[in-house]
Amino acid sequence: MTLIKNLDTPTLKTLYLSDLEKGQTAIMTGFDTSKCPDQNFAKDLKERLMEMGFEENRRIEVFEKGLFFGDPIAVRIGHMTIAMRKADARAVTIKLGASCLHES
Repeated sequence: MTLIKNLDTPTLKTLYLSDLEKGQTAIMTGFDTSKCPDQNFAKDLKERLMEMGFEENRRIEVFEKGLFFGDPIAVRIGHMTIAMRKADARAVTIKLGASCLHES
């Protein structure tokens, strides 16, 4: 008996802004604060990030990473550059692909 792997249902892994390397771009898809180490701090993290311009379908580029463990990181959203902790970047979900070439 031969087993054939079902190729119709690819495994989708959630990607986070903290996963990107310097110079990589992605499209923001939302927020997931469940991985934040400080859940009290994470309660209003989504609102704070949205006030700084983090919106779904926006192009995000990792502009710079810190020398020690890549923390903090500097990201570019539109014409703004924002420095943030890597732990906070773990709350931003992203997708990669050809759509990352254009600002939405």
